[in-house]
Amino acid sequence: MNSEIGFKIAMRIVHNFDQVSDLTDNLTIFMGGLSDTVIAFIFKKKLDYAQQLLDELRKIELPPHFMFFDLTLTFLQRGIDYCQTGNEQPVLAIFNNLIQLNCSRHAQKLLEAFKDVKQIWEDNE
Repeated sequence: MNSEIGFKIAMRIVHNFDQVSDLTDNLTIFMGGLSDTVIAFIFKKKLDYAQQLLDELRKIELPPHFMFFDLTLTFLQRGIDYCQTGNEQPVLAIFNNLIQLNCSRHAQKLLEAFKDVKQIWEDNE
């Protein structure tokens, strides 16, 4: 799909969250899908789209039991920052914190995503 079209669709979804009748039941699907869209934009090197969508996702007030998505959004921001600066230390700090919190499976999933981002961004330098 064309990045511009994908971006417009994602933004439309974010801006129409309030029209979903039972958002709580669908929040995991929406946030997961839109987080994946941010990652897809990073992979396509469309950081402007990734940042704009991420900024909108951060505006969504999440219930406390969805703190997983706060962590995911922080990871995505640090991933974007890495792509712009090449500084991987803030991303690596997330993995260290997760391991200290005994969340090694989650750390492993995010590490795999970061490895993919790093490979894509280093291949064309």
